Amino acid sequence: MAREVPKTAATAGGILNNVAAETGHPPVTDPYASPDNWFVQAKYLLNIAGDELTALFDWENLQTEATFNTIIDQDEPGTALPEDYARMIGTTMWDRTNARPVYGSLSPQDWQRLQGRNLATSTILLSFRIVQGQIKLFPDPPPDNLEIAYEYVSNAWAYDQTTETFKSRADVTSDIVTFPRLLITRCVKLKLLESQGRDTTKAQDDFNQAFAMYSGSDTPAPVLNAGRGTWGPSYLGYGNIPDMGYGSV
Repeated sequence: MAREVPKTAATAGGILNNVAAETGHPPVTDPYASPDNWFVQAKYLLNIAGDELTALFDWENLQTEATFNTIIDQDEPGTALPEDYARMIGTTMWDRTNARPVYGSLSPQDWQRLQGRNLATSTILLSFRIVQGQIKLFPDPPPDNLEIAYEYVSNAWAYDQTTETFKSRADVTSDIVTFPRLLITRCVKLKLLESQGRDTTKAQDDFNQAFAMYSGSDTPAPVLNAGRGTWGPSYLGYGNIPDMGYGSV
C-alpha cells in the first residue's frame, strides 16, 4: 500500500509560525533560515514532538505494508526490517503463498524451545521473531520462495516536497508534517513552554484534548457485537454457495 500526504497537513514552517503567534513571538518568512534562538529551539522541539506522537499511537497515515520472499541461505541472519520501521502491527504477518498466518512474535524462550526440540521437519505453520533489526522465521531456514507480508508503523512522519519522499524529521520550511495541524501545533507549544519553565496547565489540557479527539477518530470504529456468535463479513456461506454441484468438476 502506498502512503499519501494527508490533504489537511501543514508545512513545518507554517506549524512553527503558528506556535510563535500563539506564544507571543513574531512569525517569520522562513523559520528554518532564521537565526533567532526561539526558532532554533522550536525546530528541534518539532522533531521531538513528531517522534513522540509516532510512539504514542498507531496513526493511520503512518501504517504501511512490507513484503519479502524467503531465500534459503544459511549465511543470512534474517530479513532486514524496513529503514523507516517503528513497530509492527500485531497479527498482520501472513504467508501469502500458502494463505496462512505467521505466528509471533515469538519470545526468546519460545524460539529456543523450538530450536532445541528440532521441530523443523514437523512444523506446519511458520512463526517469526524480531531480533537485532531482523525478522527470523521458524522453521529455520524456512521453505524457499514464500511470499511473506506484514504491516508496520513507519517512523517517517515528514514529507520532503522536493524529493517527494517520506522521512523521519523535518529539515526545511517546506517539509510537510503528516500529523493533524492542530495536534502537532499543540504538542510543540507544550514542549516549548515546558522548556522555558512557563505554566503549561492550559497547554497540557489543549494537547490532551487534541490527542483524544484525533486518536479517537483516526480510523472508523468497528461494529461491536454484544450477542452470541460472530460478527463480520461472510466470505463463504449460504449467500455464495450453490444449492448443488459444488465440489464437482
